[in-house]
Amino acid sequence: MKPENDLINMLKVSDRQLGIIREALELYDRLLMGQIDSELRSLFAFKKDFDREKLQSLCREIKSLIFPELRWNEYYGVGWDDTLRQQNSQIAYEMEAMIRHSLWKRRQVEGKKESYTTSAYLPLHYSDQPFIKLEKEEPPFTPEKSGSPETK
Repeated sequence: MKPENDLINMLKVSDRQLGIIREALELYDRLLMGQIDSELRSLFAFKKDFDREKLQSLCREIKSLIFPELRWNEYYGVGWDDTLRQQNSQIAYEMEAMIRHSLWKRRQVEGKKESYTTSAYLPLHYSDQPFIKLEKEEPPFTPEKSGSPETK
């Protein structure tokens, strides 16, 4: 159900940019649900030289300030309430999951078969926004440079 005043926008990105958008949407969605500790640890997993226990302690303190109703190991699910924060989280979840699903479908077509994965299924639809649609565009043809007059 698309609101009447919502426009449909097109964004062209490379595969690498799409992966970064997907990761950013997942981070945003999970932070809004209270998954602060696990998300920051995974975001900085490439760094080996920092105090992980101190990060975990700080994340728990931040979480207790933002989500005092949740224990350190609790978080909200995708469809937990109807606040604007949760509505944005639901939209981000749907966008991230549709990107993940579209990339999974592309890998299947390319012959990269995967066993059971949640990416194989459409996400649950919580918001009033339409699912995003990904279309792969082939790069424009660029002839190789050679000595022939047609390509100069």
